[in-house]
Amino acid sequence: LTSTALQDRLSAAVGVWNGNGIGVKLNDAPHFRYEARIDAAPLGAYDLVSHPIGSPVRTRFGLGGALSRDVSSRQSKGVQLTEYDDLQGFSAFVAAKGHGVEVRAEYFRTANDPIDARPDAERATPLPVASTTGRGGYAQVAFDVPGLDKLQVAILGEDWQTDAPGQPTGEQALMVAANWYWKGDRCKLQAAWQARRTG
Repeated sequence: LTSTALQDRLSAAVGVWNGNGIGVKLNDAPHFRYEARIDAAPLGAYDLVSHPIGSPVRTRFGLGGALSRDVSSRQSKGVQLTEYDDLQGFSAFVAAKGHGVEVRAEYFRTANDPIDARPDAERATPLPVASTTGRGGYAQVAFDVPGLDKLQVAILGEDWQTDAPGQPTGEQALMVAANWYWKGDRCKLQAAWQARRTG
């Protein structure tokens, strides 16, 4: 469900999901995933279509959140339930665009807490998993191609860190991409090359 106000300077979206397709059949838990996001564009509507050289500067800010409690991905269908995954997520977004250049960045943070779903008599033994947190984000600089107002060339860097007891991991990526936007639609086609490192 989405809504806009103040001539598209303010927008909000909320959603509730239980999966789709095969995900509906595999979801044993009587819980849903909840998400919400709010965006503000104080200088005017922020269209995803390219802004050619000479266009006014536009800015956009956003905050989002998600809550989900579901069967752990570590369990297979048909196995006695031992835990739920209790996931909380947060994101913050900023972007500026004008004169043929767009800069955007987004920060994410997640927390995943296993919840013991075993009978009380079995809880003397701790679960074999622990809480984890993740944090990271991306930054992107994109340039409009003169004469092709739907085409962007972009350079993007990503970084993600996961903290688990005794098992910290990280992932970084560098991407060079071409983005083709459909005018009037909030969607794009992307062709990209990327280098990714994990560890």
